[in-house]
Amino acid sequence: MTRLYLFLMTLLAPMPLYADAFSGGGDALVSEATRWVSQETGYPEASITMSAPDRTVAVEACQQPLNFRFPFQGNLRTVEASCESPQWKRFIRVKIEEGLRVVGSAKALDAGQVLTLSDLHFVSVGSTTNGFSDPEQLIGMTLKVAVDSNAVIEPSMVMSEIAIFVTDRAYEAGEVIKRESIIKLDTESPEAGALAAWPTGIVTALEYIEPGQTILKSNIELSEEVVVSATNIVRGQVIDEELVEVQLRPKQQLGAQTLSSLEEAIGLEATRTIRAGTPLTISDLVAADLVRKGEKVTLTVSRGALTITVDTIAMEDGKMGEQVELTNSESGRVIRGIVIGRHRAKGISP
Repeated sequence: MTRLYLFLMTLLAPMPLYADAFSGGGDALVSEATRWVSQETGYPEASITMSAPDRTVAVEACQQPLNFRFPFQGNLRTVEASCESPQWKRFIRVKIEEGLRVVGSAKALDAGQVLTLSDLHFVSVGSTTNGFSDPEQLIGMTLKVAVDSNAVIEPSMVMSEIAIFVTDRAYEAGEVIKRESIIKLDTESPEAGALAAWPTGIVTALEYIEPGQTILKSNIELSEEVVVSATNIVRGQVIDEELVEVQLRPKQQLGAQTLSSLEEAIGLEATRTIRAGTPLTISDLVAADLVRKGEKVTLTVSRGALTITVDTIAMEDGKMGEQVELTNSESGRVIRGIVIGRHRAKGISP
């Protein structure tokens, strides 16, 4: 009795409903296949002809949406339709009246829309038209007018605006031009050679630029702050604040190893004679012995708020940050200090 009851309940139970289930029939199959091919290829449904399936073999209903694909690579003449439950498969012959394919709108678009790839697809037209053959040509352009879905996009319907930069005052050659002091404008017809994107880095005027002038690529150059010799430096000389300074120099004239801050040079020793105004590089300098054996060294000792200085004599050579032995000039006591500059050291905290 129990088995019979379960069997009857199974028979009486409602069949599951599928929102997009296929109802069956050859005409319905052709209709769905035509719609799918149109969506896949961009050809209008009116240009697609499907051969009717063999009428001697019934096209069954499907509990799920049908699956479609082009089974042969590079071949649009055959479409495969399949059903998962119950399982069946049909092949349908396709004929497409190709005509001319151009880029059109994939959906209705408003005027002012900046076009992206998702806004576009191919549409088929019956005769030659002044359209675009490649969607990439339209990406980033702005629509001048609103268009309906599947409308052919013609050159007169779009504009390609380019940003340009205009000065609000005069700039002398070599003067730094800051982005925040420049006016940015969008135009469809930029002056030849106009700068279209503001560079990264320090921008300087290559020549005199008048107020209200469009900045051209030839008007500017990129510069960098570099350490240069403020005076002649002889080989073996230890670099201090009076010997170097920071200047702006054209980036294209600089090497990869040019120093950019004074801290990179102060306290180092010149490896060669350097003429005034020369940018310094890593190879121009080496770590210097700021404290040398037998030389006088001023030792600074701090104890809380109290700071005292002691005259000492170096017992050994020492570079920046190194510990050295020093002899108190008055007491003869040997103490240790840390080199902090030329002829200078600081006491080591106990």
